[in-house]
Amino acid sequence: MRQTGISFLALTLLGVILLGPNLAAAADKPVLMVLRVDSDGVGDPQKDAVLKTTKAEVAKYEMYQLLETPPVDLLDEMVNFECLEMDAECLSKIGAKHKADVFLYTRWVGGNVTVLLVDVKGVKALKTHEGQTSAAKLSSYFTNTAIIKVFGPVPKKEELVWVTIDANVAQADVFIDEKKVGQTPVKQKMLPGTYTVSLRKPEILMAEERIKVTGKKPVNFTANLKPIPKKKKVVVIPPHQGDPKKKTKEEKKDDDKGTPFYATWWFWSIVGVGVAAAVTGTALALSGSDSTETGAIRFSVDSGSAEKDSVFYNGFGAGGN
Repeated sequence: MRQTGISFLALTLLGVILLGPNLAAAADKPVLMVLRVDSDGVGDPQKDAVLKTTKAEVAKYEMYQLLETPPVDLLDEMVNFECLEMDAECLSKIGAKHKADVFLYTRWVGGNVTVLLVDVKGVKALKTHEGQTSAAKLSSYFTNTAIIKVFGPVPKKEELVWVTIDANVAQADVFIDEKKVGQTPVKQKMLPGTYTVSLRKPEILMAEERIKVTGKKPVNFTANLKPIPKKKKVVVIPPHQGDPKKKTKEEKKDDDKGTPFYATWWFWSIVGVGVAAAVTGTALALSGSDSTETGAIRFSVDSGSAEKDSVFYNGFGAGGN
């Protein structure tokens, strides 16, 4: 007995683990209760057949959680709730009694069909349909016409498609529509559609691509990730690190800027040229004169002795005229 109890507990826990997510998802759906068709013109076997086909058709609409149909005598329920007719108010009371959120009521009288979908908590009719059919075609009418008129077109169940996302770099973060789904390689089932896939990793350029998931064929996407280019270091060698005897034009200009003009080489070059020209002119002038005086011409290009320079000195010594 003890082993049987342990086994039963283990099976219960296993069922909770396996069915837990599905039960939680089902708990979020409104509970829908479908009763047998309300009719005096058809027998119980046909009512059961119509109920079976109706519930099978309603089950295709996955937005509802179907409730097991309880044995309900609608006439007794009307008396208990003091209903004058089977309207939205009366059906809401019946539905609340059986803990349903939505109530589907069907009726067939003399070829006339009535279908009423009621919001139990809101105490109001969500959708109403009226039509005509024979008793023999009652089941097919509910399946092909009445349920579609009330619930809308049957939603197409799209099949999931395997999608594999990889890259030439391992463990790159994979994002689908800005939601992280893992690291490369990623393989998962996805609904058909268009998605934005991006792959990211430190020191790697991000890759982004739009992929389409269609049909049943698996989709494989591989990104070619590239490293972020590194900045090149620029080494500047100052000019003075070369031959110290060779200076650039800029350096020479800088040197000249810090030197008085009368101490620069170019100044005295100009002075020398000017003095030479003056001496030549003076010599030519004296050669054509009647004066017998002669002398020596001396000049200096030494910037330190500039104030002592004399253009012309008498050739007869310091005391000469």
